[in-house]
Amino acid sequence: RHECGEALGAIGAPRSIPILQEAVRLSPNTPEIGQTCEIAIAYMNWKQRNNDSSNTNSNGANTNDEDAPMVCACMASPYSSIDPAPPHPSHTHLPTE
Repeated sequence: RHECGEALGAIGAPRSIPILQEAVRLSPNTPEIGQTCEIAIAYMNWKQRNNDSSNTNSNGANTNDEDAPMVCACMASPYSSIDPAPPHPSHTHLPTE
């Protein structure tokens, strides 16, 4: 479940926020899950705020970097990984978005 929270944060889909909030609420005895989900929510909200506004300086750098929340390593990775394994034939018709 901890890895799921990291993955949802890295994907960054706004529709994941209620799921992450529910995981925080349901995980009072497993702080590693709740804290990871809180970090994912903070990261997603920060990314959304930066995408919604053009906070750049004259060099084109984002001026909100100082406000960046703590993130898990998979959320801040500069690499875009793609699974090299092809999907199962029964899954090829499923949408990817």
